[in-house]
Amino acid sequence: MVDGLTPCELLSINTGAFYVCGPLGYGNAPPRTSWGRLFCVLYGLFGLPLFVVAAYGIGDRLFHGMDGLRVRIYERLLHREAPPRRSVPHCLLSVM
Repeated sequence: MVDGLTPCELLSINTGAFYVCGPLGYGNAPPRTSWGRLFCVLYGLFGLPLFVVAAYGIGDRLFHGMDGLRVRIYERLLHREAPPRRSVPHCLLSVM
């Protein structure tokens, strides 16, 4: 207990603060210096595409890991051959 608050109340307070500050942010604060502006431009040109490539790599590894798990479940638990692997876009479309 912190200052007479139960863990459930603390969680409720933190969740409320996240929902208020998360989407709203702290306002619009553009960079004022030329170095800050240059950094934002370079981040937009290189940082964001690099993030997309990294996110794709992580998603691809997760997909192949889950596919390996699927094959092992079919072979070891169900004692039959696993159906062929689906492609990543097919799985994304089935989720949507």
